[in-house]
Amino acid sequence: MWKELIDSFYQYVLTNWWEDPIWIGTYLQFNAATYHLPCGKTLTLKLSNTNYIREMVAVETAAYHGETAWGMRDILFDMTHNLQSVYIQGFIDQQLIGFIGLRQDADDVHITNIVVHPTMQSQGIGHIFLYEAQFLAIQMQRQQLSLEVRLSNTRAQSFYKHHGFEIVAQKPHYYKRGHEDALVMIWKWGEPHD
Repeated sequence: MWKELIDSFYQYVLTNWWEDPIWIGTYLQFNAATYHLPCGKTLTLKLSNTNYIREMVAVETAAYHGETAWGMRDILFDMTHNLQSVYIQGFIDQQLIGFIGLRQDADDVHITNIVVHPTMQSQGIGHIFLYEAQFLAIQMQRQQLSLEVRLSNTRAQSFYKHHGFEIVAQKPHYYKRGHEDALVMIWKWGEPHD
């Protein structure tokens, strides 16, 4: 009986899975948007350029005080092998200063990482990343954004709450470093936000 179930599932996957997998970014309408920041500089956004992975890790390292959430291999693999992932990268004077990673899941668009270089924080760049993430999620026909945030990171929690995210669950020992719990936060279309 189990062998027949496994065989039928295997046949289903072979006949119904993507015949020719295509990266989700090819379907999205994304123009290299520009935003004028309060500091007088201009932020330019690009979609998933693998030429800037070293810079992405450097921004992470600066933002996380010498630590990285994702290394070069992780980001490169996600960009090149996960067809449901897309990154929005932010540049000032052609220098990468931040990014947001998104993954289309069955029910939502999951924010895998969002980071802004410390020297450019408090300029509204995180807000811009979230706005663009919402715009892409609508194109992906998903009704919500989700993310995890460290239990101790009250500053990030406040930022997400300000943008309409709500805490819906807690994951014990989610983070490898320190075995800290994560809060799961979601933003649903139509929810009030600034």
